[in-house]
Amino acid sequence: MKITYLEIHNFGAISSFKKNFEDEDFITISAPNGTGKSTLFKAIRLALFDDYSGNLEDYVNWDQDGSGFSIKCGVLHQGMSILSHVSFSSDGSFRKLEVVTNGKTKKYEQVNTVKNKLNELFPKAISLASSFVLQRSQSLIEINPADRNEFLKKIMDLEFKDQIKTLEIEEIEIQKLVDKDGVLLSALDNKAYADEKQQVELPHTSEDQRRLEAEIKQVDRNLILAEKEKEDYEKKIQERNNYISQKDKNSNDLIRIKSDIETNQKDLKDKQDSLEGLPSTKNREIDQKKSEIDSKILEYQNSIKEIEQEILQNRPKRIVKFDTCNLDEITGTIRVYNSKVESFESAISTTKPNTPNTKGTCPQCLQSIDESHIQLLSDELSQLKQELQKLNLEKTKLEKEKRLHEESVEQNEHKKEKTASLTSNLNVTQEKIKSVEESKIDALNRIDEIFKSKESVIKQEIISLEKEKQLNHKSIQNIELGIGDLDKKIENLNVEDIYDDTISDSLSQKKQSIGESIASYLAVLGENTKIDYFNEALEKEKKYDIAKSKELKKNLEKNSENLAVIQETKRTIKKDFPLFVISALKGAMEADANEFLQSVYPKFKLQLKQIRNGLYIVFGPKEADVKTLSSGAEGNLFNFAFLYAFSKQGGTGCLFLDEIDSYVDEKNSDLLFSALGELKKHYEQIMVISHKFSVKEKLKNEFKSTVINFNGEESK
Repeated sequence: MKITYLEIHNFGAISSFKKNFEDEDFITISAPNGTGKSTLFKAIRLALFDDYSGNLEDYVNWDQDGSGFSIKCGVLHQGMSILSHVSFSSDGSFRKLEVVTNGKTKKYEQVNTVKNKLNELFPKAISLASSFVLQRSQSLIEINPADRNEFLKKIMDLEFKDQIKTLEIEEIEIQKLVDKDGVLLSALDNKAYADEKQQVELPHTSEDQRRLEAEIKQVDRNLILAEKEKEDYEKKIQERNNYISQKDKNSNDLIRIKSDIETNQKDLKDKQDSLEGLPSTKNREIDQKKSEIDSKILEYQNSIKEIEQEILQNRPKRIVKFDTCNLDEITGTIRVYNSKVESFESAISTTKPNTPNTKGTCPQCLQSIDESHIQLLSDELSQLKQELQKLNLEKTKLEKEKRLHEESVEQNEHKKEKTASLTSNLNVTQEKIKSVEESKIDALNRIDEIFKSKESVIKQEIISLEKEKQLNHKSIQNIELGIGDLDKKIENLNVEDIYDDTISDSLSQKKQSIGESIASYLAVLGENTKIDYFNEALEKEKKYDIAKSKELKKNLEKNSENLAVIQETKRTIKKDFPLFVISALKGAMEADANEFLQSVYPKFKLQLKQIRNGLYIVFGPKEADVKTLSSGAEGNLFNFAFLYAFSKQGGTGCLFLDEIDSYVDEKNSDLLFSALGELKKHYEQIMVISHKFSVKEKLKNEFKSTVINFNGEESK
């Protein structure tokens, strides 16, 4: 990348600036501190990388016309001519981008579209890290080890789309809950309630009601006396009945306990019999278990005998190897004889007369032959055919022997496989016998333990039954004494069976008459009470709705907090960077940085070391931390090394240095400018800001830099 044009109006400390840089590879911007040199870089960062802090309105130079600012920045990048224009006014911000490729111009005017295209052309994080050095601030060597991983994450600009998508789904669900609670809360706020009811007029005054109540109280007192007399009578009747009922109960308990004693005696005898018979039962179970296990062992032993017998039956036979040489020799001889027969038959069949005095010509010697010669050929042919027939018979016999030999070999292989399987089954069965014999002892021990436990339980039950028997006998004695006492109490009560309650009836009728008047009053009073209850319920409903509203507000607040947490988590996770990617990047950066150092200052070789959550930068055999460097030049040297390393990871090719010589004394300035010379080899364009006259002159003389003074003067 190379800056070709820069135009700034009313931005920060710069009221107006306009310059073409198309032919400039090295530029020095010189002016006293506070005049706005560094603002040039801020303008470039805003125009090309959309990088700024605070609000855009903060960059307006209000000391000028105050209407807003405008920045135009032209760039040559990868064969493209790019012009970025950003401005801000009271009407808002404006962005425009023109990209010329192979003579074709494409324009972008929507703010987000322009930002996306700029980030596509110049990935923001890596571009800033490889292009800008601002007095060593926020460089990799200046920040803490714990922050370096985050610094690298930001540079690589990784995204975690799946995690963010999950958070967005959860965000939608919680937003639904927030919306639902909001709807319910709105419904409660707009709820309409019934009107309160008015009370009904009473049939008489409260004074009349008190008089009637006093009169009915007197009647009640008289009734109480009558009722007390009747109650005393009924109490005695009840007491007598209770005694009788208690007596009946005691009699039933006596019968029940006697029955329990009989049952107890029977259970006791059964337990004793069971205890006596326990050894024989134990022996039977032991014998049965032994018989079962011995039967299983015998079964396995019989299986072993059967397997061994079958192994003997399937033992492979010894087979002599079949010699195929005779068969091959006979087959070759037959082939030769067949060739001879065909030759002779052809000779006889193709013989033709040549002259009147001869019978034909021999096809082998091409001489004339007579009938006797032909006869000799025929006899020899006949003899050849007889020999050929014998050879074919011998071949058939050998082929049959070969087939029988192959069948025997196949049968032997089958027997070997079967014998191996039977041997495996034999081993498994022997292991089973061993396992069963071992389990026999365990089974017998378990039976012994079970019967010991049963014996202990039965003995304990016998002791409990003996105690129960003693308690039952004692209970019978107590119950018989109680029945005698109840008979004496019943006799002492001496109560009549009939009671006269005429007085009580008269008082009851009077009370009923007065009660009706009181009831009429109370009915109306009750209705008024219902009205009070209704009004009270209405008030409770309102209070419940208020409480529900508070609960909904609480839920709404909680869900809103959760929503904020998820949104914050989503924002945070976008900055996460897997440690294995950092490790891979670390190796490449270490190599690139050392490559730069070797060309400038071979004295130092750095290392990147990951220790727990921190990334440490060390150098030298003692692995000293770079932050311990006393020389500002050496610190800037390491900073340049990482600048070079970042550029190898995808930088812009354009370098902007702001007051890098601030911490460098004259002794180490040569080292700094040597490093700057090495950087010049790897960047298409370098722009340096400095307020020092010595730096300006050195860059002008040694690097042929274009020097721009902020008063508009320009020299080379």
